[in-house]
Amino acid sequence: MVRNHPVEPQPVHMAPSRDRYRLIVAGHIAQAAADTIEDRFGVAATIHGLDKNTAVDVTADQPSLRALVILLWDLGHDLLAILRCEHETRPH
Repeated sequence: MVRNHPVEPQPVHMAPSRDRYRLIVAGHIAQAAADTIEDRFGVAATIHGLDKNTAVDVTADQPSLRALVILLWDLGHDLLAILRCEHETRPH
């Protein structure tokens, strides 16, 4: 005979992890994309040029990072790399 456990498990509430990422975008980001990123991420995201490409540095949890990647794809941008940074990134 199987008995029900007398104590129901309680959900564990964990704060989402927020890491720093650098997305390398081929070419230059359209102004509409830059404006949308600024509106959605505010000071948590910075955009700066890297020679012929663009870097987007962002502090975000996984769902926010995914939303940013999808936004860039939807606006026709090609991503060359997505890097998780161990420390604060600064423009070169």
